[in-house]
Amino acid sequence: MLASAQSEDGRPRTVTGNLETIMAGLACGEPSPMAWEILKEFSGCFLSCADFVAANGIRILANPLAGDDTVKSGESGAVGIGLLDLLVNTPDFKELTQELQIDRHSSLLFLTPKVPQIPKTIVRYSGTVDIRIPFKPHRPSFILS
Repeated sequence: MLASAQSEDGRPRTVTGNLETIMAGLACGEPSPMAWEILKEFSGCFLSCADFVAANGIRILANPLAGDDTVKSGESGAVGIGLLDLLVNTPDFKELTQELQIDRHSSLLFLTPKVPQIPKTIVRYSGTVDIRIPFKPHRPSFILS
C-alpha cells in the first residue's frame, strides 16, 4: 500500500524484493485493487513499520490494563497498536502525531484477524495517552494503515 500511496498516478503498485517480515499477512507485495480504492480515499497516511513495532503491539494487547480483556493477535493485527505506542511515546514522531490529530480525545479503530472473541472494548492503551478504543466496525473515525 505504501508504494501505491507514493505513486503519482494513484494506481496500486506491486512491490518485489525482500518481503521477509514477521507480519506475513501484510507482506503480500500486491495490494487488493478493491482495498486500495477504499484505503486511498479514507486513510490519513501510510506507514511502513519494522518488525519490533508489531512485536510490541502483541505485548501490549496481551497485557491489558485492569478490567480490560486480553486480545490474542498475530503480528499483522497487532502492528497498529504497536505503531500507536511508537507514535505517542517517541519524540521523533511528535509532528506526525500532531498532524494525524492523535491525542487523548482520539477515537481509533484497530482491526486484527483471527481474534477468537471480540470484547466490547478492544484495548485501553496505557502509554502517555490513555485511549479507550470502542468496537465500532461500521463507523471508524480514523483509519491508520
